[in-house]
Amino acid sequence: DDTIYTSIFGKALNSNNPTANDVIEELVIPDTVIHIGNAAFRECYALKNIVFSNKITFIGDLAFSSSGITELYLPDSLKIVGRSAFEEGDFSELIIPNGVERINENALHSYSLTNVYIPESVQYIGKNALRQKDITIYGHAGSEAAKYASENNIVFIMTENIIEDFIKCYANCKTPNPCIECNKYMKFG
Repeated sequence: DDTIYTSIFGKALNSNNPTANDVIEELVIPDTVIHIGNAAFRECYALKNIVFSNKITFIGDLAFSSSGITELYLPDSLKIVGRSAFEEGDFSELIIPNGVERINENALHSYSLTNVYIPESVQYIGKNALRQKDITIYGHAGSEAAKYASENNIVFIMTENIIEDFIKCYANCKTPNPCIECNKYMKFG
């Protein structure tokens, strides 16, 4: 199915439908959904949690902007995050799944976001996709994430430092203690 999600329970969810916007706190998006349309859940102020279908490949422009999302877990199937899709969200940490290719302009521009991991699969990060103050980007050297951090004067930490040590421990039949090593570089949670 090529379902495009623009309404729920037969009601459009946007600034013209304030009743729906103030009521929905959790949203479970079914496996039949592969695209979330532009502004589909914009200004859903009560929305705190979303469980995404693992078949979603596209989240449209403004899809969840100005919502109350406090935790965000994007699906592994996702390829494109639209312009301002999660702008002004209340989530503080985010791991972009491997496979995402585009993070468009203002997509994750949130004053709450302090830590974000961006994989090598990301080939484009739009202007102001992330706010520039008090944020740390984790990623791979030479990646689009590293380039974006450098161009925007954002703290960047290479994840290779952590991952390679972790793998070496396992290869030598030792149990790594990731907390000690990770805390040198990452401050998630």
